[in-house]
This record gives sequence, structure tokens and C-alpha cells, in this order.
Amino acid sequence: MAVRPTTLLLLATLPWATACAKNEELIRLESQVDQLRQQLQTMRQSQEATQAQLRTLQDALPQGVESRLEAAERADHAQGQRLETIEQSAATLVRRADDLDFRLAALSEEIRSLQQTIEQSHALAPGGGSGAEGDSSESRKPDEIYSAAYAEFQRGNYPTAIRDFRTLLNRYPQAELAEYAQYWIGECLLAQHHFEDAILEFDHVIQRYPHGDLVAAAYLKKGLAYVELNQIAQGVVQLQRLIEEFPRSREAQTARERLENLGLKGGSD
Repeated sequence: MAVRPTTLLLLATLPWATACAKNEELIRLESQVDQLRQQLQTMRQSQEATQAQLRTLQDALPQGVESRLEAAERADHAQGQRLETIEQSAATLVRRADDLDFRLAALSEEIRSLQQTIEQSHALAPGGGSGAEGDSSESRKPDEIYSAAYAEFQRGNYPTAIRDFRTLLNRYPQAELAEYAQYWIGECLLAQHHFEDAILEFDHVIQRYPHGDLVAAAYLKKGLAYVELNQIAQGVVQLQRLIEEFPRSREAQTARERLENLGLKGGSD
């Protein structure tokens, strides 16, 4: 069978066409490979940039945290120093208050001794202790003197009440009513706004009758007298001491209320 020329021509060009097709495919594949390489290079560069940023953040973060921690420590230390200074000032104030109380008590005792000496001198003077009135006064019992003095207090005759209460103390210092007489002298002075003198008398109640019935009341009135004198710190010391020593007393509850009115914590129940 005869072969046509066109067929021969086609068969002759077939290897060349196949080679061209293969070259085009190879070129296309190489182009894709280049693109992938470029993408991979771009991704690597982006990853390296991200890692660099991360290292920068990691380096900066501890410094910021450490800086904040150091600032917090400095603030805490400064606050601790301020608290320590306040505590030292409070302790100094309490010591001064105790020293003042002691000196005031000693001074009051000297005044009382002087008053007793004066009264004894008057009694020994001509006409000082004679007569029916003097005999009647000398014979009165402690409860009679106390009742008369308290009646004068209720009537508002405070100087007379103080005189009678002192009479009871001078004649019957060991009597059961002596503590009450001492306390009501302070109340008389408080009613007359003689706050400093009242503080001395209430301090006598605390010092001379530490196990008596009126110690809590004396602390309360002593603290309130200091507040009236605008010596707030001294008043707070007395009221807090009352709460510590007699926490369940009615006086302690009154002290808590007064401390709250002063803007201070009233202590625990």
C-alpha cells in the first residue's frame, strides 16, 4: 500500500512536536517551581520577621514587669514606713498620756493632802469644831453624808455637793461609798464644765478603786472630758482603753458610738 506524502510529513514532524510539547511542560513546571520557591522565601522572611518581633517582645516584657514590680515594692516599702511612723507616734502618745496621768494623780494627791491639812487646821482653830452643828456633822454616818451630798448634786448645788462628798472621803476613806463619792465629785465638776479638774477626779476613781464598780464609767467620763477640751488624741486613748478592759459594758458601747462620731473605728464587741 502506498504511503501518502502528507502522512510521511506528519510522521517526520511528530518527534519534533513531542519534544516541543515536553519543553513547554518543562518550562511551565520550572515556572511553578520558581513561584513556589519565591513563596517559600517570602514565608521564611515573614517567619523571621515574626520571630524577631517575638524576641523583641520577650526581651521587653520582663523589663516592664520587673519595673512595675520594683515600683510596687517601693510603694509598699514607703507605705510600711509611714505605718511604722504612725505606730511609733501612737505608742509615744500613749506613753505620754500614761506619764501625764501619773503626774496628775500625784499632783491631785498633794492637793488632797493639803486640803486635809487645811480642814484639820480649821477644826483646831478657836470655834472651828465646837457647837451643836459641829457635833451633829461629826456624828453623821457615811450613808447620811452621801445621801445629803447626792441630794445637793441633784438640785444642781454642785459646790455644796463636792464639799459633802469630800467630807465623806476625808472621814471615811475606807467606806464602801468612798468610791461613789469620788466619782460624783468628778460628775459635779463635769457639770460645771471644769473638765481638767474632772479628769483628775475620775483618774482617782481608776487609780484608787481599780476593782470598783465605777472604773468603766470613770474611763468614759475621763475620755469625754478630754474630747470637750479638744484633746482628741487623749480622749481616744481613754475610750479605747475602756473598750479593751470592759468590752461588754454599757460604757464601752457608748465609747464605740463616740469614736464612730469622731470618724474612728470603735473596736470589737
